[in-house]
Amino acid sequence: MPLAEDRQCTRHIYANVKKKFTWVLYRNLFWKAAKETYPAKFRQVMKEIKDIRNDAHKHLMDRHRESWSRAFFTTDKACDDAENRISECFNALIVDAIRKPIINMFEDIRVSLMERMQRMRGKHVKWNKTNRIWSKLGSNRWRANVWVNSCS
Repeated sequence: MPLAEDRQCTRHIYANVKKKFTWVLYRNLFWKAAKETYPAKFRQVMKEIKDIRNDAHKHLMDRHRESWSRAFFTTDKACDDAENRISECFNALIVDAIRKPIINMFEDIRVSLMERMQRMRGKHVKWNKTNRIWSKLGSNRWRANVWVNSCS
């Protein structure tokens, strides 16, 4: 897909380099750089890393900063999450189902998703919501009624 944005999971980037750069200060500076939202502050944190260890700085700069730092994420996407827990959660869900025939696999995934939605619904009912959240939920429920599925 030509317009899809390629992001890397920052936890995986950190896990791959923590064997090489084990010091605690590097970990703190790495996460600070990954979560920074302003390019100028990102460069400032990267300069701190460079002042401490040039090879750690070079290793991070060899990766495309647009794919792991919030400071360089495009602003037209609704999600600025630098970690990839959603797809990892889904992959963990389908790990057993993927070895089955296609119909059985889809059925297992469907049942698992329905069970998860029911668990989340149970948590939702117990949650204390403010009036602002209730009104937002009500307006979203109304807007969802008029959505139409279409093939792209």
